[in-house]
Amino acid sequence: HLDLTSILQKNYGSAGSDEIDDVFFDTTRAAQEAIATQAVALTVDAPMTFGGARAATLPLTVRLENLSGHKLPTGYSEGRVMWIEVEGLLNGETVFGSGRWRDNAIEADEQVRRYEGIAERLSDGRRNHLLLNDHWRLDTRIPPKGLTPDPETDPITDRYALTSDGYWSSVDTVAYEFALSDETQALLDEAVAAGQPATVEVHVRVRYLINTPAYLAQLLEDNVTNLEGERLATAYAEIGGPQPVTLAAWSALVGYTGSDEPSGAGESEDQGCGCHAVSASTRGSRGGG
Repeated sequence: HLDLTSILQKNYGSAGSDEIDDVFFDTTRAAQEAIATQAVALTVDAPMTFGGARAATLPLTVRLENLSGHKLPTGYSEGRVMWIEVEGLLNGETVFGSGRWRDNAIEADEQVRRYEGIAERLSDGRRNHLLLNDHWRLDTRIPPKGLTPDPETDPITDRYALTSDGYWSSVDTVAYEFALSDETQALLDEAVAAGQPATVEVHVRVRYLINTPAYLAQLLEDNVTNLEGERLATAYAEIGGPQPVTLAAWSALVGYTGSDEPSGAGESEDQGCGCHAVSASTRGSRGGG
């Protein structure tokens, strides 16, 4: 992971003990970035325009497909999380969002979509101890293609269903509704009345974090036998804390037609629903306006 590569380079590269040439860290980092962006396919359906009867609400549908061959996020489950981050901007200022990464934390809004496996010990609820945990409390990770039903690997969530051929679905689809504030709508109405462009810039990102701040804090608290917990906490503090990786991204400009426009006026003849339906993954093109 990029966090750990940066920590190792800081300690053992040219800026540290100089035991390892920086070129090896650069090569590792490039390989990590390439692999990370091949894990998931992102598709977003967004309206080309909004207004009229739905003037104050902007809908989005986000679809993620697991391409990794393992549950996504992959690997050791403790402290790892993947999530969908959505942000709407007007004149460079945030006007709505979900799951935004702010102050070293994932925004805990009502629509946030997280993917993680949480195990615990049934007798006392203790978590994040691989040898002590004996059951899954939650497992919302996206199943890989071809995963058959099995009590050891079944998702612990109602998000996924079995396909007609008996496998767990490797796709998760999320519907969002973002309400604009009265202030934001007033600014957009003013732009429309003045004949100026009135658009909201929408960004959707799939983010991934290998070690959450809460997990690092637990490692520090639980480690009473040596100073390794403190060393790890210090190392992360020196790089600014855990930094999420973007696995896929999409963006588009959505036009605002005014609060008085009749519902459906934004639809085009050739597209019917008036939607952006753009895929964003390393296998395809990134979404645009």
